[in-house]
Amino acid sequence: MQLSFEKYGIYDFIKKWGVCLFFGGLLLLGLLIFRDYGMYYDDISEHAHGLQVYNYVFHGNPELLSNEERYHGSLVEFTSVVLEKLFHLRDSRDIYLFRHGLVFLWFYAGVIFFYLLCKRFFGGKANALSACLFLILSPRIFGHAFFNTKDIPAMAACIASIFTFLLYFENKNSPRLFWHAFACAVSVAIRLAGIFVVFLTLVFLAIDFFNEKDHSVKRGLGEAIFLYPCSFVAIVLLLWPVLLSDPLYEMVRAFKQVSHTPQCCECFYLGRYLDLPAPPWHYIPVWIAVSTPLAYLIYFFIGMAAMVRDLPVKAVAWRVKRSYLVILLWFFMPIVTVIALRCVIYNSWRHLYFAYPALVLIAAFGAGKVARYLYVKNRLGFFALIIVTVFSLVSTALFMVRNHPLEYIYFNRLAGRNMVEAKARFEMDYWALSYREGIEYLLTIDKSPKIKVFFADNDESLFLLPTNLRSRFDVVDFQDAQYYLTDFGGHMLSYPYGELPQYPKNKIYSVKVDGAEVMAVYRL
Repeated sequence: MQLSFEKYGIYDFIKKWGVCLFFGGLLLLGLLIFRDYGMYYDDISEHAHGLQVYNYVFHGNPELLSNEERYHGSLVEFTSVVLEKLFHLRDSRDIYLFRHGLVFLWFYAGVIFFYLLCKRFFGGKANALSACLFLILSPRIFGHAFFNTKDIPAMAACIASIFTFLLYFENKNSPRLFWHAFACAVSVAIRLAGIFVVFLTLVFLAIDFFNEKDHSVKRGLGEAIFLYPCSFVAIVLLLWPVLLSDPLYEMVRAFKQVSHTPQCCECFYLGRYLDLPAPPWHYIPVWIAVSTPLAYLIYFFIGMAAMVRDLPVKAVAWRVKRSYLVILLWFFMPIVTVIALRCVIYNSWRHLYFAYPALVLIAAFGAGKVARYLYVKNRLGFFALIIVTVFSLVSTALFMVRNHPLEYIYFNRLAGRNMVEAKARFEMDYWALSYREGIEYLLTIDKSPKIKVFFADNDESLFLLPTNLRSRFDVVDFQDAQYYLTDFGGHMLSYPYGELPQYPKNKIYSVKVDGAEVMAVYRL
């Protein structure tokens, strides 16, 4: 499965130093920029949930058991609060910047596991690093890697569970089975959707069990079928404290809530608002199509076709077929399940980001297939492919640099000819991180002791200010405010509800992403 361009001279350098330079550079970049991001609208409530779990575990406070949010995986929030207490962080700025740094470390760990996974899948370091580069140069994923305490850790844990899956099935032994159960338990304790890897593990164990002719090996597989779920359940109970009160009841309630929670907000999609219990079936495929770099999508379809073509070929070993099946199911199984069960999904497809690395891996596989074919058949075409791919990666990287720290507001040409057209069809800054820039702007132009402001929907970024600056802001009702900050409700109108037409002449500041206005400040 190796790419042919690994034969070039740079391969020796990459083999010796590339991995260290790559991951050292990524870590340095993350540590330099993690303070740049604002706070998203759930930051405070997620931290409060972590505090509830902490108080339940260490102080026996039963408040958690009456909170409907208890069914959201609490591992990330709980561990962040434990570390916050350990480092004696008390000021909100220190706490939330620390949380953002931890999210990046989750992402960083996920990229390391993705490298290890791709190295086993492709059989080479250069190919694995190329796939990791695809993952990092995914603007929405990279941007979320500095604030999204829900979806990015879930993605990282899912990568680890798939890696340990392949590791175990390469060489079935008890230690590898335990680490796979542990990785799956971590994934489920963050987001319940990670249970699909447990299902895949049991299915492939059963397949190997029924196909095995050696009785001693078959007995070992039978033991694994029993020990794996037992280990998984035991570890989940340790990592998800709320389940301990009544494991079976709480787990059933958790599944029900995840799949049938009422829609919490409207979704702006294809130029109109959706106010439905669940969005239409095409919501997820369309969002994936418009928010993923086009080159990745093209390579994905090529890679998917190549994998599907090889599945019925007898000459292809079962080990390779199993890898193909797991990667394909990693991407398609969660998406098909959500569509079939009409599960609640909103704010683009962030709930399914844990499936995105599979798309990237399949895309890297497709790129390798095309590169190998052209290298043999058409050298000029091979070099043209390299140039086009590099151009795509560079243009994506430039978008991310140009629009930092709002690079997560990314759309490709399928969403519109430009970002202004994309804004007319899709939600933009529904996370409302851009308010931080408006707040910092007000501090530069208004030196009065008190700045009276009204926010359209999110004032959390105030908590990232130092105490002396935070105290200067007075969040008041609209009629008492000096300034009005809005993210336009994520849609095409200049004002979220179309009222107060006098606003345009009072606009004093705006934030744009490639020409599309995503936040504005008005003097009232």
